[in-house]
Amino acid sequence: MRFKLAFSAALTTSLLMLHGTADADVVLVHSEPAPVFVTEAKVTVEPLCSVANQHHDCADEAKPKWPVDRWFSATDYPHHSLRDNQSGAVVVKLNIERDSGRVSGCEVTRSSGFELLDKASCHHLLRRARFLQQRAASGKSPLLYFRTRIVWVAAWRE
Repeated sequence: MRFKLAFSAALTTSLLMLHGTADADVVLVHSEPAPVFVTEAKVTVEPLCSVANQHHDCADEAKPKWPVDRWFSATDYPHHSLRDNQSGAVVVKLNIERDSGRVSGCEVTRSSGFELLDKASCHHLLRRARFLQQRAASGKSPLLYFRTRIVWVAAWRE
């Protein structure tokens, strides 16, 4: 009984190196390489309180300690979301401790439509986002807020 198997040139070379020669009952056939698909992933952070977006209440808005574009990178894209070509924009509201500048909570106020992207947004923001400390004036809340949109874009191309 003979089997006809198709392998790439690199795998065939490796098999021959391991076994010396191909087994008499197995015929190795070089196949054309499969098309390579490259995934492009992009994550952007867009603060909702800025000069361009004054329609939000920004009175108790926290000030980021460093540029918000450092909070995410393409490698943060959830693997399954990337594989399934899921893209979307998540809007979150962060609770910031006024005295430490640390994020104490994350609430998704508008979903991307994909649970993994929503969860990844809060996960990374809770770990990475830091804000400037601000003294609380008498009667002021110990919390500040930061509203932002995280845009996840996955694109497959050949």
